[in-house]
Amino acid sequence: MIRKEDIVYLYKRLVTEMPPYIQWELEKALVREEPDSLARYALGQCLENIAIAKAEEMPLCQDTGIPKFLIRLPKGYSHSEVKDVILEAMPIATEEAYARQSGVDPLSGEQCGNEGITIIYFDEWNEKYPHISLLLKGGGSENAGALFSLPDTSIGADRDADGIKKCVDYVVRNNVVNACPPVILSIAIGGTRDRTIEASQRLLFRPWKQPNENAQLRELEKELYESANASGIGPQGFGGKTTILDVRVDALPRHIATYFVDVSVNCWSYRMGNLSYENGKAEFYW
Repeated sequence: MIRKEDIVYLYKRLVTEMPPYIQWELEKALVREEPDSLARYALGQCLENIAIAKAEEMPLCQDTGIPKFLIRLPKGYSHSEVKDVILEAMPIATEEAYARQSGVDPLSGEQCGNEGITIIYFDEWNEKYPHISLLLKGGGSENAGALFSLPDTSIGADRDADGIKKCVDYVVRNNVVNACPPVILSIAIGGTRDRTIEASQRLLFRPWKQPNENAQLRELEKELYESANASGIGPQGFGGKTTILDVRVDALPRHIATYFVDVSVNCWSYRMGNLSYENGKAEFYW
């Protein structure tokens, strides 16, 4: 049974703690950068921020993010009941985690609570227990994403692998600097507008550094990773060798008249964690 207390715990944990693998990636990146460079300084500030937030139980960032849930449920489990539990937990979690009230009405600008901007994806799976993944995604990185419809003459992108690379390169060179790099890139190809955007967002839940099962996409991920880090944008846009930490790519069947590419971006503060109910109670893991 999923309880409000479980959601509150998960949210509070992610507001104040960073997954260890992100800290390791930042530490490796720091060593790669030139001594006394702004890039190394920026990465050092990120690592110091992680340590202070955990020690003081303070938010990692003033933007405590858009709560995005991926819920996997056994057959017969009520989606609506789980949704109600999550939305009822959000005001409590926001208060207890000292999180910012970031949800506002688009016309009046009045606050509507973080439950108003909470996104919940549901999947049915064959396991006998529920599983919850939560990503707190910053608004700045959400702004940095882009949906392309190919061909796109404005960037010289045709309906091929080179066109996909030009879409990603455009986002890296024009948007990533405002998304607190080094970032994570998540790219979906094909599909329809709605499915492609959702697919790229869902890719952000993929386990860290999990190899792509598709060899062609795996090679494309490698090429995009190397190209983005060769851009010279660097940590926080100060220049350097580390512009992205990871890249994921997924491909969906498309209608012959369409060719969509969606690029989602997540800032360096990749606040993602999980709850498994495999043993009958909520157990946290990164």
